[in-house]
Amino acid sequence: MNLYPKLAANAIRSNRQLYFPFILMSSGIIGVLYIMAALSTSDTVKACRGGHTLMTVLDYSIYIVAFFALLFMFFTNSFVLKRRTKELGLYNILGMNKRNLAGVMAFETLIMYVSSYIIGSVFGILFCKLAEAGLLKLAKGENHTGFTVSGHALKLCALIFLGIFFLIFLNSVRVVSFANPAQMFKSENLGEKPPRANFFLGLLGVAAIIFAYHKVLSMDIMMQEKLLANFAEAVIPVIAGTFLLFIAGSVLLCKILQKNKKYYYNKKHFVAVSNMAFRMKRSGAGLATISILTTMVLIMLSSTVAFYSQIESVMISDFPRENVFIGTYGFFDDSKRITLADADKRTTGIAAKAEGTDVVSYAKLNFVANGKNGEYNITGKRERYDSLEEGDCVFSLIPLDSYNRITGQSVKLADDEAIISSVSKNGYYADFLRFNDSKTYKTKTVDFDLFSQGRHYLNSFLVVMNDVSSYEQYASGITCFIMFNGDLSTEQMRVFGKETYAELKSDEVEGENPYRLGFESTTRQTSETQYSSVYSGLIFMGVMLTILFMGATILLMYYRQVFEGHEDYGKYQILRNVGMSRKDIKSTVDSLTFVTFLSPVLVAIAHTSVAMYFVHQFMVIQGMYGTLLLIATSAVVSIIFTLIYFIFYKLTSRTYLKIVGQ
Repeated sequence: MNLYPKLAANAIRSNRQLYFPFILMSSGIIGVLYIMAALSTSDTVKACRGGHTLMTVLDYSIYIVAFFALLFMFFTNSFVLKRRTKELGLYNILGMNKRNLAGVMAFETLIMYVSSYIIGSVFGILFCKLAEAGLLKLAKGENHTGFTVSGHALKLCALIFLGIFFLIFLNSVRVVSFANPAQMFKSENLGEKPPRANFFLGLLGVAAIIFAYHKVLSMDIMMQEKLLANFAEAVIPVIAGTFLLFIAGSVLLCKILQKNKKYYYNKKHFVAVSNMAFRMKRSGAGLATISILTTMVLIMLSSTVAFYSQIESVMISDFPRENVFIGTYGFFDDSKRITLADADKRTTGIAAKAEGTDVVSYAKLNFVANGKNGEYNITGKRERYDSLEEGDCVFSLIPLDSYNRITGQSVKLADDEAIISSVSKNGYYADFLRFNDSKTYKTKTVDFDLFSQGRHYLNSFLVVMNDVSSYEQYASGITCFIMFNGDLSTEQMRVFGKETYAELKSDEVEGENPYRLGFESTTRQTSETQYSSVYSGLIFMGVMLTILFMGATILLMYYRQVFEGHEDYGKYQILRNVGMSRKDIKSTVDSLTFVTFLSPVLVAIAHTSVAMYFVHQFMVIQGMYGTLLLIATSAVVSIIFTLIYFIFYKLTSRTYLKIVGQ
């Protein structure tokens, strides 16, 4: 029994080229998980504005990190186990049975677990305060001095990684138990059959990616409730297609190059292409994993940074006044109806009681109409409940006297004239407006946007007419707004909101169907805090996950270089013996490794470019129209990531060159 710990410690020490990077990366994951768990229960984070939202995001991130750790550590441990197959086979031949081998591996796993946990916990404790300061800076919270250690985070990390390392141990025992000792001992000397180009799987991979790309690029922003679902449906084909592309498609490409005799029978390409075919057959899954991880990093960082940088512009658009109270009468068959004039009267009466400055109040009626170029047919849809289709537009109508009251102007309109303003991304370009082939209005466009909730739709317009009463029969609802400046406390907002709600429903009679009245009250500061909390939390999570994914990518590159270096050592010895110069061999190695490890980044950038279309659609729904900002952010993030990737590729490639004797 005492022999097991010694053999385990000696195995880790003699295979430090494999175990030390694994322990270091596991420690990094534990450190990140500790930071996430500690901040999710931090009183400082909880006390800042939007703290509960931040803590919710952090809670979700714990599950993401734990799931990632399980998959990644299983995957990387397979490299370690495969390299140790010969050693374990020798132990078996020398008299150790499978039970003895399991005992040795149990102590190896225990040593790795304890080492990783201690190093990771120290790392997490040391950097937790720095991470907290960065998070509070993003969330515009107040940072406090003081150093604490989270017992909850330490316990959570210990339990999660105890489970992960135990599962790794069970998997290792399973592999060894079903392996033949003689084959284990000779595993590195076994021949490998030439890879076959599977045209069907290669084409299937390309088809899956094209299908996913088409699904994303054909998304209709008008169907916003299905936007996330459609994107989620495209994720699986992209992942599956990427794996098939690297495993089968890359071999197929090599076979095509081999048929080009002029290209293939060249000393610069012959060894590289033939060896790449074998390598892609073995390494396709690993390279596909690198590509998927890279795609996740690029999308997460690009989108969250672009979203966070536009919060201020959204607040300016949404809140022309600091305090906003909104009541929406939704018209259903069983609901009590109200006229626009009555709604406006109630609204102005309530606004007169507001204790603030720059008080603005008005009521508008809403309906959905389908059409273009000035010709529209009212559909009867309810913009907040029914799905919108291509050509659907949301129109909000207010009478001229309300417009003049709000703006302080004395505008006059003829009965066949209308003022129209776009409150969403698309402008109104026709010089007339007609609903249901009835009266035609000459239109004049102005810039007029007062929190009309229109930014949630691609086509939304505010229309001013002398008299809008003839359109009340088509209205899907009437919305009342009361807005003013002033620093209201939470209690003042609650009291005024309660009074406003009661006044808007003031003439309800017992026994009658009530008004379908939706009500909300908020402030610019509250909304900005909520936005900042969500996106700062997402950025923080993005940075943490980027560190993990980048570390995982680097470790996968390193293990591939080590694993393939040992496999290719004999091949390059033969090449030297038959007269190939070291310079030619180095040129072949550089060409081979560069193409192999650059391909995941190129595929990831292609995936990210398509995904940015979805991100742009989602931004528009949130009222963010910084398309150029999103493109610039995505480009900068991709360039920086590629440079970092290339630097670590060069560092890890030295390991390969050293192993093969260059």
